[in-house]
Amino acid sequence: ANSVLDEIGNEESVLGSFLDNAESVHCDSEDVQVILTDQERAEIQNATMEAWKIGFAKMVGKGRYPVLSTTNQFKSVDFPVVPFENECPYPEENILESLQGIPFARNYEFFMWQLNQTCSAQIQNMIEESSHGIPVFVHVPWFPNSKGCLGGCRDNKNRIREFSEAEFLEMSIAGFLVGMGKGSYFGFSNMQDKDDPYAMGGWYDSSWKYYSQYDQLRTGKPEGPAEMDADKMFFRRTFKNGNVSLDCRTGAYNLSFPASGLESHLDNPSTKKAMLLPSLRKGTCVMIHGIKRCFTRDFFS
Repeated sequence: ANSVLDEIGNEESVLGSFLDNAESVHCDSEDVQVILTDQERAEIQNATMEAWKIGFAKMVGKGRYPVLSTTNQFKSVDFPVVPFENECPYPEENILESLQGIPFARNYEFFMWQLNQTCSAQIQNMIEESSHGIPVFVHVPWFPNSKGCLGGCRDNKNRIREFSEAEFLEMSIAGFLVGMGKGSYFGFSNMQDKDDPYAMGGWYDSSWKYYSQYDQLRTGKPEGPAEMDADKMFFRRTFKNGNVSLDCRTGAYNLSFPASGLESHLDNPSTKKAMLLPSLRKGTCVMIHGIKRCFTRDFFS
């Protein structure tokens, strides 16, 4: 792996490298998809981190930038950031220790995947990454058929909360702004795009629209890190030009940046009676943009 990264660093037209599914093998649960023992997965993760250390250092030395797409997280965050590939032998602290200050960015492939504890875990982990100077890239998957999350966004009372496309976009932006640090990037795509002729599941050009909110939003510098309540479910952050908040329990949010013309809030997303979806329960698998994902815990925990 470090030889490949070294070759990438030598390419004049390349600005960096995106390592997709960087820890899928060793972070998968034993006997879910990867038939490896716990010890074997730990050995693979150690070897992987060593390869990153060597390869990333060479890339950075040549002015190239590595982006690590992973499902790993800090051990201080006590709920998985996604409901799959969350059995990493070593936590994110070990990655930072291994890289020893080598700059890199972390990518969240499925940001705002679900409300409640998943939402909270992702934001908490982002806040911790920001405190270490790690920029984050986020990709928000919008599922219009279920008006938000895949299978429906579940609140803390197991009710489905339904969002319009604009509401889900703004709710996700709120979560991103609460946790992100300098150098971070936001992305949002339609995972069930009817205009996608190749059925790429969120990756065709038409699936990534440019929204007016991107031009309206002028936050200014943050005036400090995010604040959160005792339950670690409500987050608030103040910027030079306004403030933002998100309640992970329900998806209620506030984006208040009047100077730039963006003043938007959602106090109570619409609800509908929740229905259990057997295909999204623990121990089962679904296809997500061509990749088989198997759940290691109840999807709606």
